[in-house]
Amino acid sequence: MQGSFSQGQPVPALEVISGAIRLYAGRAPLFLFLGLLCVSTLLLRETLLLMDIRISWAFWVPLLLVTHVPGVILMIALFSREESLSLSGAFLAVRS
Repeated sequence: MQGSFSQGQPVPALEVISGAIRLYAGRAPLFLFLGLLCVSTLLLRETLLLMDIRISWAFWVPLLLVTHVPGVILMIALFSREESLSLSGAFLAVRS
């Protein structure tokens, strides 16, 4: 099974996946939390639909906003903080 290409060389999919895991290892709890929120919300919705319980969007939209927006804001804040730290570190390294 082949993954992405790096300088014309095929890279096995397992190496791509393990590289992504290593890259986001520090953020794993955050991604796990956001993923669980998404899955649990969708499972709740599907379960209610299977039971023929119709819930309007007036319920789902606030639920999604309450469960997902704070996590997305937190993730953006983490990424932008790390980006600014890495940029300032690179700037200091170039200056000295």
